[in-house]
Amino acid sequence: MPGPAYPLVVTAADVLDDDGWAELVAQVAPPIYATSPWLAFLGEAVGGRHVRFLARRAGRPVGGLAAMWVEGREGLGCVVNALPWYGTPGACTLVDPHDDAARAALLGALGEALRARPPLSATLVLTPEEMPHEADYRAALGATARDTRIGQVTPLPRRAAPTLDDVLALCGQKTRNLVRKALRQGFAIADEGDDAGAWAFLTQTHAENMRAKDATPKPAGHFDALRRHLPPAQRRLLVARDAGVPVAALLLAQHGGTTEYLTPVVRVEHRTRQPLSALIAHGLLDDLRAGRREWNWGGTWHSQTTLMHFKAGFGAESRPYAYATAASPEARETLRVHRDRLSGEFPFTYVYPYEALG
Repeated sequence: MPGPAYPLVVTAADVLDDDGWAELVAQVAPPIYATSPWLAFLGEAVGGRHVRFLARRAGRPVGGLAAMWVEGREGLGCVVNALPWYGTPGACTLVDPHDDAARAALLGALGEALRARPPLSATLVLTPEEMPHEADYRAALGATARDTRIGQVTPLPRRAAPTLDDVLALCGQKTRNLVRKALRQGFAIADEGDDAGAWAFLTQTHAENMRAKDATPKPAGHFDALRRHLPPAQRRLLVARDAGVPVAALLLAQHGGTTEYLTPVVRVEHRTRQPLSALIAHGLLDDLRAGRREWNWGGTWHSQTTLMHFKAGFGAESRPYAYATAASPEARETLRVHRDRLSGEFPFTYVYPYEALG
């Protein structure tokens, strides 16, 4: 850890092109959620605004960053979230993960900002790597509630000339059989990230798949915004076709050696043919060939055991993480009174664990 000769200075940075932000991203390759293209996408898709904090030392590189997203609704107030949309983590990103002083300074600045203008609720979603410091996050936030998820990540080994056999070696026996079955179907698989028709298929099929589960789909405008703001080097849209007709698609994002598993879709009449397994296998092969470090499946609820086992079949390791949420007694009463409005007012942002409201 840098010594006391280099005092920490925490500054707020609200401009996407801030030099310190770009410097940090270049140094530590944080998750894609901390990059300017992703933040610009969130601004268009979700609304609200981001506030970022940079920890600097005089004469030295940036020490780390923390960020929060602020959304306000008339008659309710503001909700602060580490990062909205798919529950993406927003813990501190540090140049040196053992730099406790930088972490403390960032969390102190964030806590001070929240005390100066208390929101309806505030949530920080920790990364699995930051879980040993959960108590520091909860103290800085004044957390009044806790929620948890199971993060799942498949580490990708280095291979000189990877083949599909290397992908199969990552998988459990049942998944290997499913992938082999999928590959025998003869699907034509390609990255169609520049094709408007492929994005339309993704959006439409996503809506159909989610409604079949009685869940709320992401609006078409969100996918349009993501396509506009993320450069081609940071996204892939793999499509499986049968006789030229799309039957499944998989939206991936990538940055700093990590691929993020975002949106899988499958036409229901083709589900038993396992086109998604074929897409995942091809995506993993692309990543092995590109020398990427890991495939991040995102978070899974503890109750989603089938989904958890599906991801584990592709070599995913479990990495638990937590949500730290704070709300004053008065704010919690407002949340209780307006509980039925919250999902409609903040459809893409974690507000508070409903079961903790009583």
